[in-house]
Amino acid sequence: EAMSRRVAEVTSEVALAGYPDGSCLALRQAAAAHFQVRSADVMTVGNGADDLVGRLCAAFGQPRLGQSTGRILVPEMSFEAYRMAATAHGLETHTFDFEPNLVPDLDALEKALDMVRPNLVFLATPNNPTGSVVNPDAMKEVMARHHDVLFVLDEAYIEYASVRSLADEVVDCGNAVCLLSVSKLGLAGLRLGFATAHPDLIQVLDAARMPFPVNALSQAVGAMLLDEFGDVLKACVAEVVAERGRVTQSAKEAMGEAH
Repeated sequence: EAMSRRVAEVTSEVALAGYPDGSCLALRQAAAAHFQVRSADVMTVGNGADDLVGRLCAAFGQPRLGQSTGRILVPEMSFEAYRMAATAHGLETHTFDFEPNLVPDLDALEKALDMVRPNLVFLATPNNPTGSVVNPDAMKEVMARHHDVLFVLDEAYIEYASVRSLADEVVDCGNAVCLLSVSKLGLAGLRLGFATAHPDLIQVLDAARMPFPVNALSQAVGAMLLDEFGDVLKACVAEVVAERGRVTQSAKEAMGEAH
């Protein structure tokens, strides 16, 4: 109730006659604090993470020497938006079997990188739709061995995972971007996605965006919710995780009884 009241207050104060802040500064500052990223300067905002996926393809999809088109690499079972964005921007999509037995295989990833030589590789962790997670330290080792590939780590569901986020750590890499979202916090209607990366990469991504990537209402409401209700949002996630554990345990017990 308090959240709904504050949303109504904030939206009533937005001046709809004026253009929104193209840099989304207040929203970036709130998001940096919420997601524990060192600075708003290493973050850019999009109209949902999907928007940022398309921007990544546009900004980093130039064909390599000897290739006629740019290429992306994605697991066979992965978020469909990566392929859609690649097609929209004239890139080829190459897939590989990343999860035999639903367990990520980083050796398979490296073999596919060597064979395909993509511009970008998109990896969701936890993966959509399988829910598998990639070990962050092992992932960083792979990225360090492939400097000429841009790794896009989609952490839209990271709040529900058992591994740490790499949103701040990718800032120290020159070939990695981390995608974050508030959609899985119950705010999908706001269409707010965030990318964190080394400042040089953020500069390229900002150069590839339209002047006003996020409307004024979503910026104002999003910044307020992250600033004032961040703990409430995290508590809701914790409840879902706890319920997931209870349901999983009940299912295991039921299967045991069936046998």
